[in-house]
Amino acid sequence: METNELVKHNRLLQRKLNAENARYYGDLLLYLRGKSVFKDNQIIEEKALEILQDILDAQSVGQSAETYFGQNPKVVADDLLANVPVNPRSFLQLAFYGISAYIIVTLFILTFGSSNVVDLGQFVVVGIYGLIGALGILWILGSSAYKKYNSQSRILNGFIIALYIVAGLTLTVFVKTPFRLVLSDNFIIGFIVTIVALIAGSLFISKQKQK
Repeated sequence: METNELVKHNRLLQRKLNAENARYYGDLLLYLRGKSVFKDNQIIEEKALEILQDILDAQSVGQSAETYFGQNPKVVADDLLANVPVNPRSFLQLAFYGISAYIIVTLFILTFGSSNVVDLGQFVVVGIYGLIGALGILWILGSSAYKKYNSQSRILNGFIIALYIVAGLTLTVFVKTPFRLVLSDNFIIGFIVTIVALIAGSLFISKQKQK
Protein backbone atom coordinates (compact mmCIF):
# COMPACT_ATOMS: atom_id res chain seq x y z
CA MET A 1 0.00 0.00 0.00
CA GLU A 2 1.50 3.35 -1.04
CA THR A 3 1.84 6.31 1.30
CA ASN A 4 -1.24 8.17 0.06
CA GLU A 5 -3.37 5.06 0.43
CA LEU A 6 -2.02 4.53 3.96
CA VAL A 7 -3.02 8.09 4.87
CA LYS A 8 -6.53 7.61 3.46
CA HIS A 9 -6.97 4.26 5.19
CA ASN A 10 -5.72 5.79 8.43
CA ARG A 11 -8.26 8.60 8.14
CA LEU A 12 -11.10 6.12 7.63
CA LEU A 13 -10.10 3.96 10.60
CA GLN A 14 -9.84 6.99 12.89
CA ARG A 15 -13.62 7.39 12.59
CA LYS A 16 -13.99 4.22 14.64
CA LEU A 17 -12.15 5.69 17.64
CA ASN A 18 -14.09 6.91 20.63
CA ALA A 19 -13.57 10.51 21.77
CA GLU A 20 -10.86 9.73 24.34
CA ASN A 21 -8.83 7.51 22.02
CA ALA A 22 -9.28 9.96 19.13
CA ARG A 23 -7.63 12.73 21.17
CA TYR A 24 -4.83 10.40 22.25
CA TYR A 25 -4.12 9.15 18.73
CA GLY A 26 -4.61 12.58 17.13
CA ASP A 27 -1.84 14.07 19.27
CA LEU A 28 0.41 11.08 18.57
CA LEU A 29 -0.15 11.31 14.81
CA LEU A 30 0.43 15.08 14.77
CA TYR A 31 3.69 14.61 16.64
CA LEU A 32 4.89 11.81 14.35
CA ARG A 33 4.14 13.68 11.14
CA GLY A 34 5.48 17.00 12.38
CA LYS A 35 8.77 15.47 13.52
CA SER A 36 9.40 13.15 10.57
CA VAL A 37 10.13 15.54 7.70
CA PHE A 38 13.54 13.95 7.08
CA LYS A 39 12.40 10.40 7.85
CA ASP A 40 10.99 7.74 5.54
CA ASN A 41 7.32 8.76 5.17
CA GLN A 42 6.27 5.31 4.03
CA ILE A 43 7.56 3.67 7.20
CA ILE A 44 6.11 6.43 9.40
CA GLU A 45 2.64 5.97 7.91
CA GLU A 46 2.89 2.18 8.17
CA LYS A 47 3.84 2.41 11.85
CA ALA A 48 1.13 5.01 12.51
CA LEU A 49 -1.44 2.67 10.97
CA GLU A 50 -0.19 -0.25 13.07
CA ILE A 51 -0.56 1.85 16.23
CA LEU A 52 -4.08 2.84 15.20
CA GLN A 53 -5.05 -0.78 14.62
CA ASP A 54 -3.61 -1.74 18.03
CA ILE A 55 -5.66 1.03 19.66
CA LEU A 56 -8.81 -0.18 17.89
CA ASP A 57 -8.13 -3.75 19.02
CA ALA A 58 -7.68 -2.56 22.61
CA GLN A 59 -10.80 -0.41 22.33
CA SER A 60 -12.85 -3.41 21.19
CA VAL A 61 -12.15 -5.12 24.54
CA GLY A 62 -12.80 -2.01 26.59
CA GLN A 63 -9.18 -0.89 27.02
CA SER A 64 -8.22 2.74 26.42
CA ALA A 65 -5.24 3.82 24.32
CA GLU A 66 -3.70 5.40 27.42
CA THR A 67 -3.91 2.13 29.30
CA TYR A 68 -2.53 0.18 26.34
CA PHE A 69 0.37 2.47 25.42
CA GLY A 70 0.86 4.36 28.68
CA GLN A 71 0.36 7.91 29.86
CA ASN A 72 3.39 9.24 27.99
CA PRO A 73 2.84 8.53 24.27
CA LYS A 74 5.65 10.96 23.41
CA VAL A 75 8.11 8.30 24.57
CA VAL A 76 6.49 5.77 22.24
CA ALA A 77 6.63 8.25 19.36
CA ASP A 78 10.26 9.19 20.04
CA ASP A 79 11.29 5.52 20.13
CA LEU A 80 9.49 4.93 16.85
CA LEU A 81 11.11 7.97 15.20
CA ALA A 82 14.56 6.94 16.44
CA ASN A 83 14.21 3.61 14.64
CA VAL A 84 12.99 5.01 11.33
CA PRO A 85 15.86 5.70 8.92
CA VAL A 86 16.50 9.14 7.47
CA ASN A 87 15.31 9.31 3.89
CA PRO A 88 16.44 12.43 1.99
CA ARG A 89 14.12 11.41 -0.83
CA SER A 90 11.05 12.08 1.35
CA PHE A 91 12.26 15.60 2.08
CA LEU A 92 13.27 16.24 -1.51
CA GLN A 93 9.88 15.05 -2.72
CA LEU A 94 8.15 17.40 -0.29
CA ALA A 95 10.41 20.24 -1.40
CA PHE A 96 9.78 19.43 -5.06
CA TYR A 97 6.00 19.58 -4.65
CA GLY A 98 6.23 22.80 -2.64
CA ILE A 99 8.56 24.53 -5.09
CA SER A 100 6.50 23.29 -8.05
CA ALA A 101 3.36 24.78 -6.52
CA TYR A 102 5.23 28.05 -5.97
CA ILE A 103 6.43 28.07 -9.60
CA ILE A 104 2.96 27.36 -10.97
CA VAL A 105 1.35 30.11 -8.88
CA THR A 106 4.05 32.59 -9.91
CA LEU A 107 3.66 31.75 -13.60
CA PHE A 108 -0.13 32.02 -13.40
CA ILE A 109 0.27 35.49 -11.91
CA LEU A 110 2.62 36.42 -14.75
CA THR A 111 0.19 35.04 -17.32
CA PHE A 112 -2.67 37.22 -16.16
CA GLY A 113 -0.56 40.17 -15.00
CA SER A 114 0.76 43.15 -16.87
CA SER A 115 4.40 42.04 -16.85
CA ASN A 116 6.16 38.87 -17.97
CA VAL A 117 9.43 39.71 -16.22
CA VAL A 118 10.70 37.14 -13.70
CA ASP A 119 13.21 38.20 -11.05
CA LEU A 120 15.18 34.98 -10.65
CA GLY A 121 17.05 36.22 -7.58
CA GLN A 122 13.82 37.15 -5.82
CA PHE A 123 12.28 33.87 -6.90
CA VAL A 124 15.09 31.85 -5.27
CA VAL A 125 15.15 33.93 -2.07
CA VAL A 126 11.38 33.73 -1.55
CA GLY A 127 11.35 30.02 -2.44
CA ILE A 128 14.03 29.17 0.14
CA TYR A 129 12.32 31.38 2.71
CA GLY A 130 8.99 29.64 2.10
CA LEU A 131 10.54 26.17 2.33
CA ILE A 132 12.23 27.01 5.64
CA GLY A 133 8.96 28.48 6.90
CA ALA A 134 6.99 25.36 5.95
CA LEU A 135 9.47 23.17 7.84
CA GLY A 136 9.27 25.50 10.81
CA ILE A 137 5.48 25.38 10.88
CA LEU A 138 5.53 21.57 10.73
CA TRP A 139 7.99 21.53 13.63
CA ILE A 140 5.81 23.91 15.68
CA LEU A 141 2.71 21.80 15.01
CA GLY A 142 4.51 18.61 15.94
CA SER A 143 5.99 20.11 19.10
CA SER A 144 2.62 21.49 20.18
CA ALA A 145 1.10 18.00 20.44
CA TYR A 146 2.58 17.28 23.88
CA LYS A 147 3.16 20.75 25.25
CA LYS A 148 0.69 22.38 27.56
CA TYR A 149 0.07 25.81 26.07
CA ASN A 150 -1.98 28.50 27.70
CA SER A 151 -4.04 30.84 25.56
CA GLN A 152 -1.26 33.46 25.50
CA SER A 153 1.25 30.92 24.18
CA ARG A 154 -1.14 29.81 21.43
CA ILE A 155 -1.75 33.42 20.42
CA LEU A 156 2.01 34.03 20.37
CA ASN A 157 2.60 30.99 18.12
CA GLY A 158 -0.16 32.15 15.78
CA PHE A 159 1.32 35.65 15.74
CA ILE A 160 4.80 34.30 14.90
CA ILE A 161 3.43 32.23 12.01
CA ALA A 162 1.37 35.17 10.71
CA LEU A 163 4.39 37.48 11.01
CA TYR A 164 6.52 35.01 9.06
CA ILE A 165 3.94 34.87 6.27
CA VAL A 166 3.69 38.68 6.12
CA ALA A 167 7.48 38.91 6.01
CA GLY A 168 7.51 36.48 3.09
CA LEU A 169 4.98 38.57 1.18
CA THR A 170 7.08 41.64 1.94
CA LEU A 171 10.09 39.97 0.36
CA THR A 172 8.24 39.79 -2.96
CA VAL A 173 7.85 43.56 -2.87
CA PHE A 174 11.21 44.77 -1.60
CA VAL A 175 13.71 42.15 -2.80
CA LYS A 176 14.91 43.14 -6.27
CA THR A 177 17.88 41.64 -8.10
CA PRO A 178 19.46 42.19 -11.52
CA PHE A 179 18.90 38.54 -12.47
CA ARG A 180 15.77 38.91 -14.57
CA LEU A 181 14.19 37.11 -17.50
CA VAL A 182 11.44 38.17 -19.86
CA LEU A 183 9.16 35.22 -20.61
CA SER A 184 6.66 34.88 -23.43
CA ASP A 185 3.12 33.69 -22.78
CA ASN A 186 3.77 30.53 -24.77
CA PHE A 187 6.85 29.73 -22.69
CA ILE A 188 4.94 30.25 -19.44
CA ILE A 189 2.09 27.98 -20.51
CA GLY A 190 4.53 25.35 -21.76
CA PHE A 191 6.49 25.50 -18.53
CA ILE A 192 3.35 25.08 -16.43
CA VAL A 193 2.35 22.04 -18.49
CA THR A 194 5.86 20.60 -18.06
CA ILE A 195 5.80 21.04 -14.27
CA VAL A 196 2.37 19.42 -14.02
CA ALA A 197 3.58 16.54 -16.20
CA LEU A 198 6.66 16.07 -14.00
CA ILE A 199 4.52 15.96 -10.86
CA ALA A 200 2.13 13.47 -12.45
CA GLY A 201 5.05 11.37 -13.67
CA SER A 202 6.67 11.42 -10.23
CA LEU A 203 3.45 10.26 -8.57
CA PHE A 204 2.96 7.54 -11.19
CA ILE A 205 6.54 6.21 -10.83
CA SER A 206 6.22 6.25 -7.03
CA LYS A 207 2.99 4.29 -7.26
CA GLN A 208 4.48 1.72 -9.64
CA LYS A 209 7.51 1.14 -7.38
CA GLN A 210 5.27 0.45 -4.41
CA LYS A 211 3.21 -2.22 -6.16
